[in-house]
Amino acid sequence: MKLERSFIAIRQRTVLEMLDLALPVIRVHFWNLVAVALIGVAPFVIFNAVVLRWMLVDYNFELYRSLYSWVMMLLVINQMPAATIMVSHYLGQVMFIERPSVRDTLFRVSRRWLPLCWLHGIIGQIGPVMLLSLVLGQADDVGAVVVFLVIAVLLGILIRGLRPFVSEIITLEQTPWKQQPNDSKLGFSSRSHMLHSSAAADHLGGLFMRGWFAGLMALSMYSAGHWTSKNLGLGLELPDWMVAVLWPLALWTTAVFFAVVRFLAYINARINQEGWDVEIKVRAEAQKLISITK
Repeated sequence: MKLERSFIAIRQRTVLEMLDLALPVIRVHFWNLVAVALIGVAPFVIFNAVVLRWMLVDYNFELYRSLYSWVMMLLVINQMPAATIMVSHYLGQVMFIERPSVRDTLFRVSRRWLPLCWLHGIIGQIGPVMLLSLVLGQADDVGAVVVFLVIAVLLGILIRGLRPFVSEIITLEQTPWKQQPNDSKLGFSSRSHMLHSSAAADHLGGLFMRGWFAGLMALSMYSAGHWTSKNLGLGLELPDWMVAVLWPLALWTTAVFFAVVRFLAYINARINQEGWDVEIKVRAEAQKLISITK
């Protein structure tokens, strides 16, 4: 690992600069990012398709078309942090390793599955939201279940806004869940408090700004697909295809793109609060001196 050369420049960026930088990062590492994204996203895509398929049958489709679109959006928003953990870890390796291994990313993330399940599945409300979506089709009052679903998703968004970088702390920084006696390395709670608490307003503001751009991106992709299929005669004008395939595709593509943006925001947070850019330069110089003296 060569600290004197990072493949993503370590400096402060605005939200617009992060959005702009995400595109060349994805272009350079496209296939590996597709691989790690598919590994994380695929289980949730299958779950959502199976759980919500009852809305797409012929006698329900006209009645539940709009509800399907809204519930799918809520599920993707809720599941995004867990589905893109490996994207964040891969990008962390990209900082100092030109072509990190997808297998290594999968192995290192899987080693921390227990704290990640607790943080995202329980604290981040992914588990409760998925349970509510399971009972949605059997509920006598679908509207009441949807209300609870919205509340759980909004609670998850609030928690995520206050603690946006828990995945990076667990997987990239390899922070232990609890601080061990006589160990100088902070435990997860202390490390998370140190990174998040002093800039909670900035984190919330960044989350809502990224959410605004993400909504525009997803709607633009969906509208572009609709226009293409309608005006170029591709034979894909069936409304059930548009809603059942194109809408989730637009949502998940947007989620992966903004996982890259979130990682760049994590770099920003460490620079702003910890002077990480200076630390890396000092460690790089120390690495050079050690290599010279050998």
